[in-house]
Amino acid sequence: MRLGRPRALRSRLLLAIVAGVGIALTLLVVVFNLVLATTLAKDADEVVRARAEAELATLRIDGGVVSVPASRAVSDIDTRTWVFSGGEAIEAPPPDPRVDAVARSLSEGAERSIDLGDDIHLYALPVIADGVRVGTVVSGVSLAPYNRTRAIALIASTALGLIVLSAVALASALMLRAALRPVARMTADAAVWSESDLDSRFALGPPHDEITQLAATPDGLLDRLAAGMRRERRLTAEVSHELRT
Repeated sequence: MRLGRPRALRSRLLLAIVAGVGIALTLLVVVFNLVLATTLAKDADEVVRARAEAELATLRIDGGVVSVPASRAVSDIDTRTWVFSGGEAIEAPPPDPRVDAVARSLSEGAERSIDLGDDIHLYALPVIADGVRVGTVVSGVSLAPYNRTRAIALIASTALGLIVLSAVALASALMLRAALRPVARMTADAAVWSESDLDSRFALGPPHDEITQLAATPDGLLDRLAAGMRRERRLTAEVSHELRT
């Protein structure tokens, strides 16, 4: 079964260049976005840890009971922080049943963090007094800014990769056309010379690169063809002379 007409050399070279650069750019975009996602996740975790530790530093513990100083400034409404004394919440952000339920579940158990879907990252920090756990601080941070940054970075890096790939393809096509133009011209000239003009040569001098080496080959071939035809002409002339004699 025939697979169709073979591609020209220039097309094959261009396809190889674009494919190679495309694979490299794809790997770079994937690695960049994976590293960015890991970095953003780490930043979000550091933010909630810092909030929980700052909240813990302001708490008062008296007789195994955790309390919040009345003189402490009210937290920013956007800051999600819960303070549990035992299993009772003594401080909480504006009600959100879904988030409140998860925060309450974190009031028991070891220090840990959890993602509530793609919306909120929560971190639970036990409150310890005299080696006994008396409460828990749960801090949360919205993941919306981090997700927005990831989406923008993905779109921007993909667009940049496509722009770079298009520029490479265009530049490669122009360079290949310019590089192979002498080859096409020599091929056409050699075809004409071999039929009607055996004395013409490319005459590019001693071979020093691929183009001059390619030119030297048909020059040598034409020299041999011209020498053979001159011998044939001399032989024909001599035979004609003998016949006339």
